[in-house]
Amino acid sequence: MEFETWWLLLLPAFFSAGWFAARWDLRQTIKAAHQLPATYFKGLNHLLHDEQDLAVEALIDVVKQDPNTPELHFALGALFRRRGETDRAIRVHDNLLTRRDLSATHREQARYELGLDYLNAGLLDQAEAALKPLEGTPFAVQAQEQRIAIAQSVRDWPLAIQLSKALKDSGKNSSVTHEIHYHCALFDEALARNPADITNALANLNNALLCDPSHPRVALSKAELARVNAQPADYLQAVEVLGESHPDFASLVAAQYIKVSTQLESSDRALQHLARWWKVAPSQDLILGVLSNTNKGANSAQVTTEYRALSAWAITAMQDKPSTLSLEARLDSMNKSELTESDQSVLEQLRKINVKAGRYSCKACGFKARSFYWQCPGCHQWETYSPKTDAQAE
Repeated sequence: MEFETWWLLLLPAFFSAGWFAARWDLRQTIKAAHQLPATYFKGLNHLLHDEQDLAVEALIDVVKQDPNTPELHFALGALFRRRGETDRAIRVHDNLLTRRDLSATHREQARYELGLDYLNAGLLDQAEAALKPLEGTPFAVQAQEQRIAIAQSVRDWPLAIQLSKALKDSGKNSSVTHEIHYHCALFDEALARNPADITNALANLNNALLCDPSHPRVALSKAELARVNAQPADYLQAVEVLGESHPDFASLVAAQYIKVSTQLESSDRALQHLARWWKVAPSQDLILGVLSNTNKGANSAQVTTEYRALSAWAITAMQDKPSTLSLEARLDSMNKSELTESDQSVLEQLRKINVKAGRYSCKACGFKARSFYWQCPGCHQWETYSPKTDAQAE
């Protein structure tokens, strides 16, 4: 294609058209701004200065002056919900839904906001009813994620699995990636039944394996299944596989692992793995796992013999990374005849000091618990607990 000289004449024309278009947009923006009530800008200023009470008052005045603007209603409802005034937020969004002149997009948004209001108020059934009709709308992904949160709250793991799979199959981006935990939760519930439902537990374990065979919760579930099935050799192997891939999680089952090892006269084998895990991920619970079992086997000469080498390792590890918890466990594991009056006094003081020690802490919200949780009971986020307790020697 050859360049024609007369094309240069078009450049000033294009430039002029662009200049006039920009000026026209600017005039329209200024005109629209002049049409907004001054109270709107006052409310915006209060929000920027985090003065929520004054912002609410200003927005209420704006809504009264211009009741036909859905965006202002959404802003006011969101502000009510943020302040914890969910009843007022519900009224705002409910009133929007009763309007016949509301566009389809705004109606869907109002329904989604209403679902959030109900969820924030703890009205889970109403939240589910508000969010479910949003399938196939622009708010489908957000609504589906909130419905999964509801299913988790009521421990409806099959529904959580169903909704998660639907999101995955839709090909839409989602922040929900916890299907493996739903299967493992069903696994735990099956084993907790009396008698244990081994068939159902195994089916859910296999489903979890399909999600992520390398996940530490899967390895822990394998070990628990072997323990319930009274298969000690398989139990040891499952824990050791866990320790090789996730040595920090081995501390969660250290006490049971030591107990089974000594019963099978495999203390040398256990000692080798303990030393390896300690080197990679030193955890106070590995020491406590040994010491908590030492005094329990005192009535058996064979078990006491098995524990001798393990106890020696625990004492060496204590010297390397001491803590008040391990010192308490060490004194508590000794025969009472070996403790002097001074030792007894120290033990009592350590128990008082350690009342709030040895807890697991959520990295997201700081919630502390005696037990390890995959989902924080405080903020409900997944995998925010470290397998180490807060009394670890770093």
